[in-house]
Amino acid sequence: MKGIRVRPLLRSDLEEINRLHCTRDDVAEEGAAEKRTELLEWLAFHNPFAGDEATYFVAEDGGNIVAFQGRMPLEFIVNGTRRKGYYVHDTYVHPEYRKKGLGFSLITALAQATEEQSDSFFCLLGGTPLNLKIQRRMGYLELPPAPQYVKLLNPEKQLTRLLKIRPLIALLNPLARSGLRLLDTFLLALYTPSSRTIRSIERFDHHVDQLIEHIRGKLGICSYKNSHYLNWKYGNRPYKRDAIFVAESDNHLLGFVVLAMTRGGGSNGGVVMDLIADPNDRKTLNALLGVTVRYFKERHADFIRYVTSDHRFGAMSRRFLFVKTNEGKALLLGNTGRVPEVRERLTDINNWNISLGESDAFMLST
Repeated sequence: MKGIRVRPLLRSDLEEINRLHCTRDDVAEEGAAEKRTELLEWLAFHNPFAGDEATYFVAEDGGNIVAFQGRMPLEFIVNGTRRKGYYVHDTYVHPEYRKKGLGFSLITALAQATEEQSDSFFCLLGGTPLNLKIQRRMGYLELPPAPQYVKLLNPEKQLTRLLKIRPLIALLNPLARSGLRLLDTFLLALYTPSSRTIRSIERFDHHVDQLIEHIRGKLGICSYKNSHYLNWKYGNRPYKRDAIFVAESDNHLLGFVVLAMTRGGGSNGGVVMDLIADPNDRKTLNALLGVTVRYFKERHADFIRYVTSDHRFGAMSRRFLFVKTNEGKALLLGNTGRVPEVRERLTDINNWNISLGESDAFMLST
C-alpha cells in the first residue's frame, strides 16, 4: 500500500476521526457522528490503565485518516492475579478504500501494528465476518464462543414466525404474555432472597474494590473491574445509558449488575452488560438476576440478552427462564506466545468470565 502510514492516534486527530465517522452507515441521525467521536475520545484518552500506551492505531493516506482500530489496555485477572492485557476492537475503513479493494490490506496493517506494539496477550470479542476472517488469517487462536442466554418477555415475533396468521397471533400473544408474567411473578417470589438488599447507584466506590479483591480468585479470567475501570466504562462516560444495581447484606457489597436497553429490528431489548458476584453465592446471584428481570419488565422490553462464559452464572440464569441459544460471542486470542506461563489457561474458554461489557460493546453507542 504505497503512501499508507500506520501510527498511533493523537488527540489532534479527533477532527479527522469525526470526518471519517460521517461516512459510516450507522450514524445517519443528525449529530450521531459527533457523539460517536466524543465517545471514542473518552474511550481512547481516559482509560485508567493506558498510561502512555497507544489506545488506537490509524492508517493515514496523504495526511487523511482512512482507517482505524482500537486497542484497549487493561488489567486482567488470571489465576487470581492481576496481569496486563488488551482488548482489540472498533475497526473501521473508509468506504472508498473498501471499494478500491484496500479494506482487507488496511485492516491487516492495523492488526500487525497492534500485534507488534502489544507486549502481552490480547483478545477480540465478536466482530464482523471480514474481521474474523482477517484475525484467523493472522493466526489468532479462536476459542469456542461465549454462550448467549435469552429470556423472552414478549413472544410476538416468535409467534409471527411460527404461525404467520395475524388474527391468530393477535389472539394468542396477550395470552402468552400473561402466562409469562404469571410465571415470572412466581419465580421472582420463589428465588429472590429477603437477605439481600438491592439499590441503584450512579458511580462505583471503594466498596466494589473490596469486593473484587475478595472474590477475584473465584471469577476466572476477566477484566480487573475495580472502581476506576467501572466508572470509566459506565459511571462517568458521556451519554450514559446504563443502570447499575448493587446487592448488599449487612452493609457489605456482595455483587453488582449493569443493565442497558437496546433498540433495533423493531424490538426493544434488555442487555446485561456486566454481572459480578461470588459465583458460589447463589442468594446474591438470584437477587441480581431478579432485579434484572424486574427492571426490563417495567420498561416493556421484548427480551433480555445475557452473554456469559461462566457455566455457574449460566446455570443460575436458567432459573429465571433464560434459555441458552445457538448464538454466542467469538473470543479470539493473539500474542499468547508472550505469556507462555499462562497460555494453557488462557486458551480454555471454560476458564473465562466473559460478558458483553468486556470490550467496547455499548461504550461507543448512545
